Amino acid sequence: MVFVLQFLLSFIVLYLSLSVVWPFVLSVVAFSKRDANKVDNFSTIENSILVIIPAYKEDAVIVETARKALLHNYNKGLYKVVVLADSLEAKTLIDLEELGVEVFNVMLEKSTKARAINQAMSHYVKFDFDMVVVLDADNHMRYDFLNVMNQYYNLGFKAIQGRRSAKNSHTSVSVLDGISEELNNHILCKGQYLIGGSSRLSGSGMAFDTNVFINAMAQIDVINGFDKILELELVKTGIRITYAEDAVVLDEKVSQSEVFQKQRTRWLAAQYGCFVDNFRSALFQLFSKGNWSFFQKIVIFALPPKLLLPVVLFISSLLSMLFFGFGILSIWLLLLIVLFVMTYVIAIPKQYWNKHSLVHLRKIPIAVLSTLFALVRMKSARDKFIHTPHTNNSLFETHL
Repeated sequence: MVFVLQFLLSFIVLYLSLSVVWPFVLSVVAFSKRDANKVDNFSTIENSILVIIPAYKEDAVIVETARKALLHNYNKGLYKVVVLADSLEAKTLIDLEELGVEVFNVMLEKSTKARAINQAMSHYVKFDFDMVVVLDADNHMRYDFLNVMNQYYNLGFKAIQGRRSAKNSHTSVSVLDGISEELNNHILCKGQYLIGGSSRLSGSGMAFDTNVFINAMAQIDVINGFDKILELELVKTGIRITYAEDAVVLDEKVSQSEVFQKQRTRWLAAQYGCFVDNFRSALFQLFSKGNWSFFQKIVIFALPPKLLLPVVLFISSLLSMLFFGFGILSIWLLLLIVLFVMTYVIAIPKQYWNKHSLVHLRKIPIAVLSTLFALVRMKSARDKFIHTPHTNNSLFETHL
């Protein structure tokens, strides 16, 4: 019995240590270099780009997104904007047609983002576009987004993740969600890329070589988290995902706690589902093929939510001092708390270090509870499509 308890304690401490130390390393590495992969040598070659925007019941935002996409600063004859219309209202479809955007009507018995994309790509493959850009229905590209992606493609990159940044910051929840996005950019996109691995995929603001994208997506038929499976499919085949820090797309952040919880439920279900389904494959990739990048992705999927980790560390340190006294274990757990704080202090961008953002930090306990509820409910959500609704927050939008 004592042996079992010692083993469990060792495992917990090891898990907590990995959960803190690895993001800390990535954060420091990302901080050490100003630009992840900034393009300096510009090419005059302009490639054809298909911009696809999956839109499931996104009537509130899709027309404005399409309008801004059509006004983008790229050769008008070389890019096409296509809205993948799934369950949009008749008036929305008319408005889109009046804008001049192309509408692809998705016909699915059971709606998922992966199926909508695959259905559209089976149609547009015949048009032979060089690149595919994937946006969410609420995304607004910065004026040079396609130009920057074009330059990365000319450098030989086949899979590129741009930087998603908050479009709105008018509530405490949206501010915290925006900070979370930037933390992921710094640690999981920039940090992972700079250590020689692959950036994570964020689900939108992404660009791909068309053939690479079609081949990878053909392997994917999931209800939630297609971007995580796409990550794994690309890395498994030896394609490195680069991070284009200078390719910026504005993404609407959730404004209400209820929506925040639903969104995290979907994300956590997809994350831990990917870990469980692919752990054996990760070991095979590591030991048989030396694919460290794939294994690292699976390790990242196994880590706890960053909002819950400091709570677990604090409780663990108190229990350690209560049962074992103030010894090596307690000191190590307290050190992990310090490293955790340093990780995110380093990673938070300077634009969030202001009085406005600090005031909103009082909502962190609510966000922690929402994440805890999401963790509890994630099992039932894995095979259930959870849609995150978007609203028209144009009054609060950050200017491009």
